[in-house]
Parts: sequence; C-alpha cells; structure tokens
Amino acid sequence: MSEASPQRSRARELADRIADEALDLARASVPDCVRDLLPRLPPPRARVRVAAVGKAAATMARVALDAWRGRIERALVVVPEGADVSGLEGADVLFAAHPLPDARSLAAGSALLDLARGLGPADVLLVLLSGGASALACAPVPGFSLDRERDLVERLLGSGLAIADVNCVRGHLSSIKRGGLAIAAYPARTLTLVVSDVLGGDDVSTVGGAPTVLAPNELSRFEALVRDVAPDEAEALVALASRRADHALSSEERAEAARRTRIVRAAGPELLVQCAEIAAEHAGRPGIVLPPMSRAVEHEAERIAKFLLHAKHEVVGLVHGEPTVTIAGPAGRGGRMGRLALLVARAIAERPDRAIAVRASDGVDGVGGLGGASCDATTWSALGAAGAAALDGYDDVTAHLAHGHVRPARPSGVNLLDLVVVVRS
Repeated sequence: MSEASPQRSRARELADRIADEALDLARASVPDCVRDLLPRLPPPRARVRVAAVGKAAATMARVALDAWRGRIERALVVVPEGADVSGLEGADVLFAAHPLPDARSLAAGSALLDLARGLGPADVLLVLLSGGASALACAPVPGFSLDRERDLVERLLGSGLAIADVNCVRGHLSSIKRGGLAIAAYPARTLTLVVSDVLGGDDVSTVGGAPTVLAPNELSRFEALVRDVAPDEAEALVALASRRADHALSSEERAEAARRTRIVRAAGPELLVQCAEIAAEHAGRPGIVLPPMSRAVEHEAERIAKFLLHAKHEVVGLVHGEPTVTIAGPAGRGGRMGRLALLVARAIAERPDRAIAVRASDGVDGVGGLGGASCDATTWSALGAAGAAALDGYDDVTAHLAHGHVRPARPSGVNLLDLVVVVRS
C-alpha cells in the first residue's frame, strides 16, 4: 500500500461522515420547524381537515396528527412510493408517482380536492406542503388529459421559457395548482406550512405547484405564451383554462378567499447547510459555506473543484442547491449529484488528500437507485475508460456502483435540495 492511500481513505470517510450526519440532523430538525409554527390548537368549534402532500408530507403530518390529536376530522397524506408512512394512524395515505405523474397522481389530486370541499367559514384546512407535490397530485382542468399536459410541458421546457412562464401555463390548466386547493376549501380558512425546496428566501409561490397561493388570473399572459409555444393548440388551451373553478368567483369572493388563506414557510434549503456546518464542527473541521448551486452541473463542478484544488491547508467546503443537467442524446442511469461527483473526481485525480461526498436530501438522486456517492483521488483512475464513458452517456450510476462508495436511494422524508461536502484532509 502506498503512503498516500490512508490519506485518500481519511478524506473520503470524513466527507461521507459529515454528509451523512448533516442529513440525519436535517431529518430530525424538520419536525421541530413544523411544530414551532403550528398553532397549539385549532379554534374550538372548527371542523379540521389536514392535507399533506410532497416528499416531506409524512414527516410533517406526524407532527400535526400528534399536536392536534382528537381535533382532526379527516387527514390525507400523499407521498412518493417507498416513503416511510409509520406513525400516521388515523390518516388516509396515498402513494403517487414522482417525478412523472401517473394515474395515481390523478387520484391523489382528486382526493385532495374532495377533502377540501364542504367546509364552512368557521372551519380549517391545514395544508402541509413540500417539494414534489406538483407531480404527486395532479388535477388537470376538465377536458385536459394528463398525456396532453405532459406533451405541453415538454414543448414549454424545450422552448427556453423561464420557469415562471412554464408555471403560469401549467397552473392555468390545473384545478389544484395556483391556489386551486384553497379555492376548493373556501369559505374555510386555510393554513399552509411549507417545507421549501426552492432557493431564494421566503418565496413559496413555486413550491409544489403552489396549491394554496391565490395567484391573480393572468389569462392574457397565458394566451400570449401558448400562442407562441403551441400555436396549433392555442384556441383550445385558452378555452380549457377558462374552466378553472376560480374564474367563476367574483373579485370580492377572490379577495375574501385570499384573506382567509395564510402561508408560512417552516423550513428551506438553508437548514440543510446549517446542519452540515454543525456536522463539520462535530468532526473537528469547521466548514466553509460556498455559494449555492443553481447553474449547469458542469459549471458547478468546475467551481467546486477549483476551490478544492486551490486549498492550501485542511479544509471542509459545504455547498447546497440544485444544479441543472442538460442531456444531449441517449442517457443511462444517473442524477445531478452523481454526475457532479464524477466531474469533480476527474479534476482531483491523483490528489490524495482530497475527496467529495454528495447527497440528495430527499434520498433519491435522479434515476438509477442511488441517493448519494463519494469519490477521492483513486476514483477516476480506478474507473479508467469507464469514467469518461459514464459522463458521455449520462450513466454515472454504473460508474459509482463499480467503484463501490454509494448510498442507496431511499425516500428520506424531507426535501431540502442537494448537499456537497468537499474535504482536503
């Protein structure tokens, strides 16, 4: 064994230890964040229903079911396949699809709208919302099928429109997004607690399709967008969008519905990096927090590798966020974090005191069965030509499985974007 081998192992093991503890701390912290913002009890005469949907739905629902025990008339929890649903006695649980919705997602959307309906002005709908909800619960407006929605979204994304414009179009063609759930609950009061997977502070208007954010009707904007992107379908799509239930409300009713809706952000991606800082301190290596990831994965990998390569002393770098991946050509099994780890591994090859660990906080990194991985200076050389082939074919899972330092995919019960830990040991 060479003199450098123990250093390689220590760097990777340290990165893995910090990343794993950070996720454990985040999972333990989210319930406390929800508990701190949940009213001690609902109004004494109110009928209370609970709608929890998203990757953190089960985690959030456990808190509400315990805190409001005996006061909840009905509760519905919608989670991705494989989620831990223990401790949800008394609630109805539905499993649905993510990231691509399917028939179960349609059933979940319908069930959530049914749950919200029939409440009076003295009643309360508690909505526990987290990332992933927009795929887990779908409710296309009447006459607009799920297949048509998928086709339109592909056209929108391929057009280069900003995500806000994409959401405008999707929301106008959904009975549950853009405040549709709050409209269904009206005249009841709606309280929404949000565990956000969106960078940028307190804005919750893009989390989970925003089912309780009563965005203004923007039919003229919607029409302009669909005429540009789907001119062959524009007339039909405008007609379909006019079928949303909130279009039947008067401006006074809409204003009153907005007044009866309260939305509170309980936690977000900053919690993940805060937990990583604590984990690094526990490991005796205070972490340096780098700017969040939001650009192309190749750019983010270059930035992170440069930090690691230029470090002259022992250091731990912590990065959170969600880089983008543009796939050109056929793709194998992979995810954002797995690809980023391989790109950094290539950059740090033969630098024995450096390593990277990556984790998807929701426990699932893209497709292929991994939730995280780690690499050090030996990774790239051990892979040989397979490393370049994995990057070219968007097949990082195969490379990580061959190397052996992985975390299997398993829904974690939270969703706070992704975490990268880099170490010079």
